[in-house]
Amino acid sequence: SAIITSINSQTNVTCNGGNNGSVSIFVNGGVPSYTYLWSPSGGNAAAANTLSAGNYLCTVTDSNNCSVTKNVSITEPSVLNTNTSLSNVTITSSATGVSYQWINCDSNVLIIGANNQVLLLMPMVLMQSS
Repeated sequence: SAIITSINSQTNVTCNGGNNGSVSIFVNGGVPSYTYLWSPSGGNAAAANTLSAGNYLCTVTDSNNCSVTKNVSITEPSVLNTNTSLSNVTITSSATGVSYQWINCDSNVLIIGANNQVLLLMPMVLMQSS
């Protein structure tokens, strides 16, 4: 019978530019045992790990030297927009569809409750001694 391949499991990259993608191929038909060749990663197992975003081919060959190729596409999220703008006493982030947590850059401490796209800067009150 013909070799039939399907994706058993797939994990896409979690952060833009990362390499934590993975995919596992399930094989049915043909004559076991099977060999695997991943391109461009060069792996030779049913599963490929530490993949970056991109297209991968898995060529499965059975013991009769019959082969089939499975195409797999690993994706990644878009680049995070880290631009900000300052207007009077507010800082606005350009990123949308994300969670926020502002920090105080001088002390590297979280600003409690500052988890919106816009951060209102509180003016500092200077105390003078008399």
